[in-house]
Amino acid sequence: MIPLTRRDFLKASAVAGVAATVSPLRAQAAAAKKNPITLFSKHAHWLTPEEFAPLLREVGFDGVELSVRNGGHVLPGEAAAKLPGAVKAIRAAGLSVPTMVSGISTADDPLTEPVLRAAAENGIQQYRLAYYNYDPALGVLGTLEKLKPVLEKLAKLNEKLGIRGVWQNHDGIRPGSSIWDIWYVIKDIDPRWIGVQYDPRHAVVEGGRSWVNDFDVVKNRVTCTVAKDFHWAKNERGAWVAKHVPLGEGMVDFVQFFKLYNAAGLAGPISMHIEFPMFSRDEKAMTKAELTAEAMPIYRRELATLRKAMAAAGTPA
Repeated sequence: MIPLTRRDFLKASAVAGVAATVSPLRAQAAAAKKNPITLFSKHAHWLTPEEFAPLLREVGFDGVELSVRNGGHVLPGEAAAKLPGAVKAIRAAGLSVPTMVSGISTADDPLTEPVLRAAAENGIQQYRLAYYNYDPALGVLGTLEKLKPVLEKLAKLNEKLGIRGVWQNHDGIRPGSSIWDIWYVIKDIDPRWIGVQYDPRHAVVEGGRSWVNDFDVVKNRVTCTVAKDFHWAKNERGAWVAKHVPLGEGMVDFVQFFKLYNAAGLAGPISMHIEFPMFSRDEKAMTKAELTAEAMPIYRRELATLRKAMAAAGTPA
């Protein structure tokens, strides 16, 4: 196991200590980047925003995709009270908070408007929607028709509050696993208020070689993206599954993706997700310091791999 060095925590403390003088400028610079690379805060779940923000800044991230949902860094019922402090702590380290991951799927939930209002008032520009499920009684097309007014109502609320919702394409058998589902539901909705968080990993899982065609369908609505990788492998039962692996070790051609991204004139936050096993043993048996010590080199490696692919494609930071 890699020991947690005093140097790592001293660096974090030092960054936090000088934040009062330099972090506003750093945060502004991070927010001004065309394609800021953020970390989905789920992958630092054992740390508070005050703790993880200086460390992520030291690694080289530009920002954070903050988890504001059940089990996240900010709980939906506490968003009005606690989201401002979380955002302030992250920005104090010189990082931006352009996006958040939510549990929001409908405007009718009593927590939806308070959460989105708190997010918009604290400068978060986009939130990822929760997942939907097919209604077996309606079938695929019937479910998609049912979702249209749901997304239209959310779009109106987003416009009122000044924030955009984004639908992440995902693998599996939910609506949105096929990117055509997303296009069908939102094609007539103003893209300023409902967009797409494009996930190349999930697109390749579900689309194979035709992921490039799927991307073309939604590219004009893509306002943020995700970086993670996979390859096909057999599990312990001998079934083929999409296995999460480090960036650059799987089947996603990020150089090709970013070339298409550039050609489409896209720009926006790129959220790094680290879904492969990060730790040498059961994390429940590890201390906060041990978890941080093992996570830090993984953050650095994944970030370096992503930046290398972006540079090879000519994608600006």
